[in-house]
Amino acid sequence: MLDDSAVDRLVRDLASPDPVVRDDGAATAVGAALAQGDLDAPHRRRLGDAACALLTHPRAEARSFGALTLAMLGAHEPPREAWVDALLAWYPTEPDQRGWDDDLGWVHAVAHGADALGAWGVTRAVAPTRLLEAVADRLTTPSDAVWRDQEDDRLACATALVLSRCEDEQVATTWLAPVVELLADGEPGPVPGHVSNALRTLRGLYVTLDQQPLQDGAPLAVPHAAAVRGALAAALEPPTAWAWRRA
Repeated sequence: MLDDSAVDRLVRDLASPDPVVRDDGAATAVGAALAQGDLDAPHRRRLGDAACALLTHPRAEARSFGALTLAMLGAHEPPREAWVDALLAWYPTEPDQRGWDDDLGWVHAVAHGADALGAWGVTRAVAPTRLLEAVADRLTTPSDAVWRDQEDDRLACATALVLSRCEDEQVATTWLAPVVELLADGEPGPVPGHVSNALRTLRGLYVTLDQQPLQDGAPLAVPHAAAVRGALAAALEPPTAWAWRRA
């Protein structure tokens, strides 16, 4: 079992700018400790509290790996309300949306935050409404950044995981309203970064729901997949009305 000092050392290393220390070392060690049962409940909560604190760290890679740690904890420890509040406040507004950086390695805040949303959604630890609203907020927050390292796929997958535990059809579809409004308000000229990201995320979600979402390789059923696909098609039609129309 890991003790307080071992957990604190892992958290320190999760904030390291060195990708070997942060990613290959600390993040891998956290995943292994959770999988092997080397963290008891008090130390899982200690780790979660510290990971939550990383969300306000001045460096993007530390914030991102705080979110990744909360994602890894998702299958092993119900999140405290403070963790949920902190992550949902941080995720839509994280300004640094880099994926791979030649010096820092994987930053990947968008992907890691999405992983946490998906982990909490699939375990029913957090109400789907809150998680889906965070997805919509992330997609509609203005940004020049264009995701290039499959962040859109990770967010689409996470959204499908949340939807797999959403029994209310209205909840499963109405979260899209602000994204629909965003995509309907297109203007001539270059496509803003966040609009490009939203388009690709919604298309990825459509394909995921049209096929079969996976959690750790196992298929999941989505109760209102057809209704969500219909809402996605309605959202995606205006910006590409010249290419296709709904059947």
